[in-house]
Amino acid sequence: MKNSASPVFSLPKRVSERGNALVIILVSIGLLVGLTVMLTRMSSKTSGNLSTEQARLVAQNMMRTAQTYESATQRLINVNRCSENEINFDNPYTTQNYNNTDAPADGRCDYFNVNGAGLVYTAPDPDFLDIDESAKPQYGEWVLNAKQCILEVGTGESSCTADSEADLIIMIPHIRLDVCNQVNLLNGIDQYLGGPPREDQSGSGFVGAYTSSNGAIGDLASSANLVGKTTGCFQDINGLWDQSYVFYHTLLAR
Repeated sequence: MKNSASPVFSLPKRVSERGNALVIILVSIGLLVGLTVMLTRMSSKTSGNLSTEQARLVAQNMMRTAQTYESATQRLINVNRCSENEINFDNPYTTQNYNNTDAPADGRCDYFNVNGAGLVYTAPDPDFLDIDESAKPQYGEWVLNAKQCILEVGTGESSCTADSEADLIIMIPHIRLDVCNQVNLLNGIDQYLGGPPREDQSGSGFVGAYTSSNGAIGDLASSANLVGKTTGCFQDINGLWDQSYVFYHTLLAR
C-alpha cells in the first residue's frame, strides 16, 4: 500500500493575485490619506485657516519666547550688573540696526553673546505671520522698542510724557489676526468693536536710549483695553506698520 502525502491547500493563482492587489490598494489609500493630512496642515498655515487650537499654540509659543527675553533682561541687569542703557540687542539677522555703542566691549550686556545672556537669535516662524504684510518694514523680525510706555505699567500711569516712563518692550509686527486674538484671550484683553484693540504706535530699534516720543499704549479709546497689560496684541492704525497686528511683551517696566 502506497503512502499518500497529506494534501497541501493553496489559494488559486487568481485569488492570490487579487489578495496582493488588495494589499497594494490599501497601502496606496493609506499613503494618500497621510499626504492629504500633511497638505491640509500645511495649507491651513499658509491660507489663513489656522484652527483655534493651532492659533492658541502659536500665541503661547510667542509668549514663551518673549518671556525668555524678559528673563535674559533681568539676568543682564541683576547678575551681569548692566545698566538699562547698556543692554545690547545687536545681531546680524535683523534689518534694523541694534548696535548699542554704550554696551561694554566684553559682551557681558549683550543678549546674543556667551558673556552676556547667551541667547541665540531665532526669527519668528513665517507660518505665524500675515504674508500679506510681508513688504512692510521689520516683517519677520523681533523688534526691541523703548520709545513708549504702557499705561499703568511701571511709572507710566495716566500719561507717558517723561522719558523716564518709557518701557523696554519686545514686539513682533505683522502677525496673523487669529494669533493676535488668541494672545489677547490668553491675557484677559477684551476686543474692541469685534477685533483687537487699535493703537497708533510702531516700534523702532533700541540702541541704549529711552524716549517717550511714541506716546503710550492704551491712551486711545480704541486701545483702553490694553491699559495695565504687560503682554498683548493690537492693530496699528498709522505709520510704517499701518493696519498690521502687533504682538508686544514688556521686558523692563520703568
